[in-house]
Amino acid sequence: MSTRQNRAGEAPSNVLTEDQDTSMNETASPIAVVEVSTSPSAVNVNGVPHNAAENGMETTIPNGGEKSDDSLDETVTTELGSAQQPSQIKERDSPDFDSDPAEKVASIISFHIDSDIIAHVGTADGKVMFKVSSGNMVCASSVWATQLYKTNTGRSETDEWMVGVHGDVDALTTIFNIVHFNFAEVPVAVNLDELYEIALVLSEYECTHLAYPWANKWVRGLPNVIKHADLHHICHKGLFVAWVFGDVKLFRDMAKALIVSSKLVNGELVNVDGMLVRDMILPPGILDFISKARMQAIAVIMSAIESPFKTPTDSSTPKQPLCRADWRPDECEAMMLGLAIPQLIAAGLFPVPDASSYPLSVYDIKGKLESFRVMAYKAHDAPSHMYGTHNKCSLGYLEAMEKCLKGLPMSLQDSHMEKLAKHAKKTGIKNGKELDEYLDRCVTPPRMRYSPGGTIDFTLKLNDSHWS
Repeated sequence: MSTRQNRAGEAPSNVLTEDQDTSMNETASPIAVVEVSTSPSAVNVNGVPHNAAENGMETTIPNGGEKSDDSLDETVTTELGSAQQPSQIKERDSPDFDSDPAEKVASIISFHIDSDIIAHVGTADGKVMFKVSSGNMVCASSVWATQLYKTNTGRSETDEWMVGVHGDVDALTTIFNIVHFNFAEVPVAVNLDELYEIALVLSEYECTHLAYPWANKWVRGLPNVIKHADLHHICHKGLFVAWVFGDVKLFRDMAKALIVSSKLVNGELVNVDGMLVRDMILPPGILDFISKARMQAIAVIMSAIESPFKTPTDSSTPKQPLCRADWRPDECEAMMLGLAIPQLIAAGLFPVPDASSYPLSVYDIKGKLESFRVMAYKAHDAPSHMYGTHNKCSLGYLEAMEKCLKGLPMSLQDSHMEKLAKHAKKTGIKNGKELDEYLDRCVTPPRMRYSPGGTIDFTLKLNDSHWS
C-alpha cells in the first residue's frame, strides 16, 4: 500500500495491523483491536472479537490488502453522445463474502463513534471491515442509499448490519473519511494510480461531488503525465481520471496517447501491454472514438508515404516537387526515392498498406520513419557555391508525421465537451478561462434564487440523470 500524505504531511496515527502486534496470543481472535481512551497515551491492543466495539472499544486498523486482478473486468459500452446516459462504470465483480462467515478479517477501520453499519470489501488477505454511519452514507450517495435500504429490509434489530462495497481499500478509506468529515485524514497529494482508484469509487457510487474541495489540487498535483516515461502504459488510467473529474486538457492528452500507442491484434485494439482496450474501464463511447481517430491518423501517414510515388490524375495539377533546389532536381528526387524504397519495404510500408487493417501503432510508424537513412544529393562536378544546396530536400515523411500528431486527437464533439463540463461542475475542476466560458454558456443552468411562494429543489443539481 502506498504511503499517503495527510495535511500534516504524515500518515494517520491511528493505524495498526495484525502483523504489528507480535505479542498477540496464539489463541486470540485473528482481529487486532485498538482501544481508544480519552487519554492519548492510553492505547491498548488486544486480540478480541470485532464486536467488542459495542462494549466501548473502537476498532481502527486501516491497512487493507491489495485489490485482486480480476476486480476491474467490466467496462462501459454506452454511447458517449447520449445526453441521458450516466457516466458511472458498471459494478465490478466481487466475491460473495457472506457465503463464508468464518472468512478471515484482515483489518477493521472505524470512521465514526456512532457507526451502525459494517461495509466490507474483499482483499487478498481477507475482508476489510469499514465501520461507518448509515446516515452519512445515505446522504453522500444515492447508490449507497438504495443499497443500504435494500439490505436493511427484513433485518432484525439483533442482526449485525453489513453491506458489501467495491473498490481499493485506500480509495474507500479516503472517500469514507470525506463522508464522515475526517478531513485531516484526506490526502493532500495522490499519484495517478491512487487517483484512478478514487475515481473508480466516485464514479461507481455516483458521488463525484464529494471530491469538490480536493479535485483541483489532486489533478493539478499530478506529475506532468504527458511527459511520463510510462505514458503509453498508464494513459488509460489518466483518461478515466480526466473523464470523472472533468479535466478537458488531461482528457485530450490521454486520448491522444492512447490513439498513437494502440495497435491491432487479431482485429482487436490493444495497448502497448497487450491489454484489450474494450476490457479497460474507460469513459462511455470512447472505444469507437479512439479506434476511428487511430485509423484516420494512420490513413494520413500512409497517404504521405505514397504521395511521392503517385502521378496526379488531373493533368492540370502539377506534381509537387520533392527537391527544393533548382540545380539537378530530377537526380536529387531519383536518389531520395531509390534510397527510400528498400527501407520502406523492409519496414512493411511499401507497397503502402491499408490503414484500416494495419496492425502497428502510429508511434511504431513514427519510429520506423525516424530510423530511415537519408542522404543529401551531391555531385562530384558541382560548383563550390552549390555545395549543401540539397541538404533540405526530403520526401516529407517526418513533416507529415509531426503535422498528423499535432492534429490529434480529433476535435472533441459537443457531446464530449458537455459531459466533461457537467463533471467539472460537480468536482470544481478549472479548465481555463476560454474553456470555462464555453462550458458556462453551454451547460450552466439559471441560478436558483428565493422568491416568495416559490419552490426550489437543489437536489436536481445532484441528480445524475440530469447532471451526468
